[in-house]
Amino acid sequence: MRWAVLLAATCVSVAVAGSENRSFDGSGNNLQHPDWGRAGTRLLRLAGVDYADGVAAPSGAQRPGPRVISNQLCAQHDSVTNDAGASSFLWQWGQFVDHDIDLTPGAVPAEPLPIAIPAGDPSFDPEWTGEQSISFQRSAYDPSSGTGTDNPRRQLNVITSFIDASNVYGSDAGRARALRKLDGTGRLATSHGTQFLP
Repeated sequence: MRWAVLLAATCVSVAVAGSENRSFDGSGNNLQHPDWGRAGTRLLRLAGVDYADGVAAPSGAQRPGPRVISNQLCAQHDSVTNDAGASSFLWQWGQFVDHDIDLTPGAVPAEPLPIAIPAGDPSFDPEWTGEQSISFQRSAYDPSSGTGTDNPRRQLNVITSFIDASNVYGSDAGRARALRKLDGTGRLATSHGTQFLP
């Protein structure tokens, strides 16, 4: 019953104005605001910015690094079970849904922001060199943003922000075409004869 309530709460009624079918890019899904959630629009920001300069510079230089936090949060020596009886499928489904509602590519040209690795990290610095890092790139952003504290950098979502399986079917005509067999059956392409999507 809890899952039925959750599903009902997250379903979006899709009614594309003037069309029987939804658009690839999600435009028209919200009849009052047809561009809301459309591919290529800015990600919604629910909290204030935390750029070092209030505009675009990375912050957090005085905080523990991402790998330090990751090592502490993920360090477990015993199996941890879920009190609700959920399996690993729950987080995998969450990842699938996340990949259905947002995607921000790396900036072009690339803006490297390497993640420092603590000396002796068991996976990335077992030799204790203290000189290792994880390659990381900053996200692409709306070029009309990042001009001042009244217009801080804003990232773009290149897919629809709706739970609409756009990560399976595509958020634009080109990607949708590339994912299909194009043999008149409407079927999706698979990789090398397997049942997996390309």
